[in-house]
Amino acid sequence: MAYIVCKYGCRRPTMNEDVFMEQLRLRRLYWNGLVELHNRYLIDRYREITWVPERDVLDGMYKELEELREQLKQGRQKCRGTGSDKTKHGKELKAKIKKLEKEAGRYYRDVYKPAYQKHKAQEHIKQELAANDQEFSERWKQLRCEMVEQGLYWGNYDDINRNYDCYIRRQSLRKGRHLKFRRWDGTGKVHLRLMRDMILSASEVFDGKSNWVQIAPVDERAWTSESRRERRRHCWTKIRVRIQSEGRRPVWGELPMCMHRPLPAGEIRTVSVRREVIAGWPRYSVSIGVMVPDVPCKPDDSRPSVALDIGWRRLDKNRVRVAYWYSSDGAHGEVIMEEETVSQFLKVDDLRSIRDNYFNEIKEKLVSFVRNNNIPEWLKEERYIWSPRWRSIVKLVKLVKKWERFSGDEEIYRELECWYRRERHLYQYEANLRDQIHARRWEQYRVFSSRVARWFGRVYMEDIDLSRMSRKPKPEDGTAVSTLPNRYRVIAAPGEFRSILESACKREGIYVKRIEPQHTTQECHGCGRVEKFNASAMLERECPHCGLRWDQDFNAAKNILERGLDEDVPERERLMAAV
Repeated sequence: MAYIVCKYGCRRPTMNEDVFMEQLRLRRLYWNGLVELHNRYLIDRYREITWVPERDVLDGMYKELEELREQLKQGRQKCRGTGSDKTKHGKELKAKIKKLEKEAGRYYRDVYKPAYQKHKAQEHIKQELAANDQEFSERWKQLRCEMVEQGLYWGNYDDINRNYDCYIRRQSLRKGRHLKFRRWDGTGKVHLRLMRDMILSASEVFDGKSNWVQIAPVDERAWTSESRRERRRHCWTKIRVRIQSEGRRPVWGELPMCMHRPLPAGEIRTVSVRREVIAGWPRYSVSIGVMVPDVPCKPDDSRPSVALDIGWRRLDKNRVRVAYWYSSDGAHGEVIMEEETVSQFLKVDDLRSIRDNYFNEIKEKLVSFVRNNNIPEWLKEERYIWSPRWRSIVKLVKLVKKWERFSGDEEIYRELECWYRRERHLYQYEANLRDQIHARRWEQYRVFSSRVARWFGRVYMEDIDLSRMSRKPKPEDGTAVSTLPNRYRVIAAPGEFRSILESACKREGIYVKRIEPQHTTQECHGCGRVEKFNASAMLERECPHCGLRWDQDFNAAKNILERGLDEDVPERERLMAAV
């Protein structure tokens, strides 16, 4: 079986909006309470029980490493553009860091780890850990009961529990990191998981008899009409989702919904109503999870195969190449993010920079004012305003909103009001622009992916960990990954592109395979010789052995296709005859 999630846009709830908002608030309270228990028992208390003296020595080494890296980073920032990492001071710091890393690794492997395992194997330590886990479970159960008494519906705490048990808890314990609290900002979702006799078919939600989710019937012209105007006119309907119970009676949350496509034939398993806030304005959507028969992904030899080299590369006129594709029938092309879209992404960064500059100016004036004037007690309680290092724009916005006028604040209050009006305008401009360009990028990737799934029978791509490319380099690594390529990586979002492509292919039953990426760019597709070169310095390259000139990404895509067909298709010569 396969799981398909259909997302539909909605308008503001027309029934029980206050109950809906209360469920979002209680859901956030439950999450923060669970985070507090997790950090206290599974992180802090666990560290106390399993502590050994060797840990202090190891922590001291790690702390010294961080200090040396910070010194190297600050030194390079002060001498930016002069090659500070090549100076004598930079070389000395790098040597110290390298030496200390080896010492820390050796100490961890030979001293700390054996001592830690020996300590943890003691019987009384095992009993303390078991008691700690038991206490955590009891406190968690108590928290859940308290939230249910306050009115939290079972579908919401069940969703948090499942996500925490399956993903979040495991990742946090593996990395040894604290979970983060989430402030209440009016966002969240109301979730309902249909189990056993609650499961509905895609057609049963329209008959109005279900006690869990109901959708008003939709005219088929909303999906079949050739006129876009007709489709838009008939696609609006209403959805009712059970968000709470009064005894056995459901409390409905009703929202107008734009049902732009029909539900697939299958069993409805989950329904989620999500609320987002974009530039201060709420946005609602409904996600319906449907379980359908899985479409087997089998190679289709009646259609050509295609390989994609996914990444990001800045071209002329500020365009960004996201991928290059090459098919077995000789066709090839590229996925380009045009200059207009890229400039809008860069505009978002510029707006954020402008907001930061205005904030720094008004912050200096406010700090100077509170230090040189007599201020009331309510303002003295805001401790952060005395320090010039705080960087939260949200705190200053809240301070302006609750400002109580007092004698001598005329000038600073006028400047704060002026800053607030400008900040509100720039924030809305930035948030709306970001939302629009993200939607435009997603639509471009979706359209291309649907064409790939419609035209080709096999899809090959490199098996690379894109998340590793997003990690910032250590200070001792120098400028191997500069800020500019990272900026264009965020704009291109290759991980999002690959995810949309694989999802479209799986939905249509198209065979997708990831290929070993070693030397796909350095290997010449003409003669097969591997020649290493600086791939970031030039887009086109001439092979020094055979003299063939090719585009790097074209060469990589063709090598990926050849490797994929070599692994999957014995009659490779027949399929590649047209190349």
